[in-house]
Amino acid sequence: MSIRFASLSVCLLTVLVGAGCAGFGSDQATIAPALPINVSPIEATDIKVNTETRFVWQAVPTATHYDFHIFNRQSGDIERHFMRNLKARNVCNGGECSVAMVVALPFMRDHAWRVRAINSAGQSEWNRTRFNMVSANETPGLLDPPVEPIPLGPQNAAVLPNSQVEFIWLPADKAISYDFHFYNVTDGSMTSVVNDVPSKTVCNGSDCRLTMVVALPPAPNHAWRVRSVNEHGRSSWTRTILPVQERLPTDQ
Repeated sequence: MSIRFASLSVCLLTVLVGAGCAGFGSDQATIAPALPINVSPIEATDIKVNTETRFVWQAVPTATHYDFHIFNRQSGDIERHFMRNLKARNVCNGGECSVAMVVALPFMRDHAWRVRAINSAGQSEWNRTRFNMVSANETPGLLDPPVEPIPLGPQNAAVLPNSQVEFIWLPADKAISYDFHFYNVTDGSMTSVVNDVPSKTVCNGSDCRLTMVVALPPAPNHAWRVRSVNEHGRSSWTRTILPVQERLPTDQ
């Protein structure tokens, strides 16, 4: 049997079981295609606005067509960059498929590009790869959430129930506001929750200060916690132990 005839036989057998040749699915498929795997841009890539970007994914052997769209995180829109019924033979080559387009979205994190595979038996689920939209002259990392603030005090210093205490931390780079709360160790709750306190109201350049009433029962391992915030996200929480001691008669 010649090599050419053998290849043709393998291709014919593949078609009969619902796949296709050269990475293109059959119009006679009996099983919906698998989920495509995105290749490039990878997760959390910074994509420059109004610049042509090529989106690449692995070909699904049983797919005859693909749908492609970009999810606008700000508006939820998917129609502006939607490409429907892309023929595999037109967008795939050598085991990979791709489309190129100029993308214009709001400057923010976690937009996403998504692909699904299609054949005569059905379609796959949508995949998803998130990306950040930046300006053409964007400084790398500008869209990152802020770093965690550094607590200064009180540090493991006992306080009295229902007393006013000043909490101090170092300003976090890129933060525009802060979230704050107490962790109540006796029941696992968060109390005295304050969100999005503007930096300009609590920070003076060298440190940030917030005065709060400690409405916690006596216990040695309560905590005060703070995290920094900007338009691109929130840092992780700090955790500083805050012992609350019994109020004695002399403290009344």
